[in-house]
Amino acid sequence: MNKCVLQALVLFTVGAVLAYGNCNLGMGNLPQTGILLHTLHAHSGPVDEPRNMTLVFDYQVSPVERVEITYIKFNASPTNGCTFTYGVPHNITKGFRVTVHSHTPMTEMSGTADVYGVRYNSW
Repeated sequence: MNKCVLQALVLFTVGAVLAYGNCNLGMGNLPQTGILLHTLHAHSGPVDEPRNMTLVFDYQVSPVERVEITYIKFNASPTNGCTFTYGVPHNITKGFRVTVHSHTPMTEMSGTADVYGVRYNSW
């Protein structure tokens, strides 16, 4: 395999898997002036038979809003761990798409994403 292709594959893999095991995760930096902009909720289930579940948090800042996302706090319900994945590039200032995967089969899964940022005034 070409060395450049192998390096690109390794970088993509490292960038795509954000956390493995912990179902509470923060992304970005929370400045002292940051405010809670939105709380997103996701839910999967209930289902009859346990299965691995997935939640997707997909958020884009409206072009008319003068805000910048600075920090996102994720909380998900699996007690046996989960994996967070996200697309590249990693710039969250205008939006994000993060997927949460459960490690073990379950009948129901829920989670929240608290989106913090800075709101700029229009002059």
